[in-house]
Amino acid sequence: MSESYSIGDIIVKNLVIMSSRQNIDLTGSFMSFSMYESIFTPGIILDIDVLDTTDVLGSSVLIGDESVLLTAMVPNGQMFNLVFHLDSLADLQSQGAQKSKTYTLKCVSIEAFFGMRNPVRTGYKNVLCSDIIKDLHTNYVKSFKPIDIEPSDGIVGPLAIPNFPAFKAIRMIREMAVSSTNKSSIFSYFETRESGIQAFKFVTIESLFRQSPVKYFTQYDAVNVDSKVDRDNNILSYKIPKQFSTMDKMKYAGPRDMSVKDRMTQRYETKVLQTNDTDYATGGGKQTNISRAFYDNFLNKFIPPKSMYDTEYANRAVSLVPNRLQDRLAYLSILMQNTLKITVPGDLALTCGTMINCNIPNKTGLTENVKADPLITGNFLIARIHHRVTLKQDRPRYTCVIECMKGKYEEGV
Repeated sequence: MSESYSIGDIIVKNLVIMSSRQNIDLTGSFMSFSMYESIFTPGIILDIDVLDTTDVLGSSVLIGDESVLLTAMVPNGQMFNLVFHLDSLADLQSQGAQKSKTYTLKCVSIEAFFGMRNPVRTGYKNVLCSDIIKDLHTNYVKSFKPIDIEPSDGIVGPLAIPNFPAFKAIRMIREMAVSSTNKSSIFSYFETRESGIQAFKFVTIESLFRQSPVKYFTQYDAVNVDSKVDRDNNILSYKIPKQFSTMDKMKYAGPRDMSVKDRMTQRYETKVLQTNDTDYATGGGKQTNISRAFYDNFLNKFIPPKSMYDTEYANRAVSLVPNRLQDRLAYLSILMQNTLKITVPGDLALTCGTMINCNIPNKTGLTENVKADPLITGNFLIARIHHRVTLKQDRPRYTCVIECMKGKYEEGV
């Protein structure tokens, strides 16, 4: 790339539609793209806008068996080389007395088709949930992409999967899995990017919070802060979708009355299980965000909410889920607090499932020392990210809109 560039520049080096019949090079016709990644969905979505001045589409036959290759590079030399499956062609319009056409190539990871279509008709006996996920990922989702799997605890089986689509089967196992290292045991199965290539993860959200930040961001256009905003780590704008929710804390945090039902004997084993929000990894500090007054008024004064769990099979190995369910719910109450949405200059290193650090100054008076806002400053997990590349004349052309979560504040109560 030329040495003369601005923050947010990007070069699309290759845009090719590939099939067994022909390859269609649309690199010169590229206008813009949007790529969406999320730790809550098992696939990446890509929408590419094309200005076709030579009627490439009119001389080609697209039927839905094509792949789309996208290669892009940013000024710091980072590059990705991604392959998607063409799902549909949409929003086709003629331009300039029909001398050109614009349309959108809607693409998705090919695993999405197998995951929704392939039925799982098999059983497992005396295996770990993490081993089941590896089998489903390889043999039913039909993915050749690498997958990072966090080890689970507790043998399960005999277990039959009754003709579920592969993604539904994975969701079923995900809900059964208990982590051997992270107490919360809230697993996620999603696609991300590592070293410029596509990869999958089956890990707990808590384990993602244990990573080091891949980038440090600061809001430079605040009062009393350096006014030179042409930096690739500048927070262009931010929004706080939710700072806290008392109702969510009341619903999920604190003690829980857990009942396990044995279907053979129709008997219940009931016990009250306690939780502590300092037991889990988050992006915030190690102190509690639940004050003594809050605990006494809303978590300890009332009868604990009840959770039920069926053993389902008489010959099934003892499940560890009942012992972790209260931790899952308590951790969920943390994840539903203190979320942040930021827009930053584009960076291919940013992907879902990685950590970033955000430094957002307090809006103080001109004569005071600028300090970071402890509520929305610190390490955050990228939960969703929209890589947005607009028209060539826009500045910055490439930005990332990031939805991230931290859970707890830097300062406890």
